[in-house]
Amino acid sequence: MSDRDRETAIAGSIYAEIASRFVVRSTQFTRNITAKDRLVEGGREFRITGIKEIGRCDGLEITAIARVDHGT
Repeated sequence: MSDRDRETAIAGSIYAEIASRFVVRSTQFTRNITAKDRLVEGGREFRITGIKEIGRCDGLEITAIARVDHGT
């Protein structure tokens, strides 16, 4: 059992995560997005895990994970 699994079991909370990819146009604003930023979509807050350039500054593919609370 990993440390993270052990901590989750001890805390008594089990949850799921959903991974999504967002494709956005490459602009000065979006090129400044980093893994420290968060995305909000559909009432969920996504933690950015990866950013990949598409083409020659055409767009960005942002991979992110959100916690899925029980009942949502």
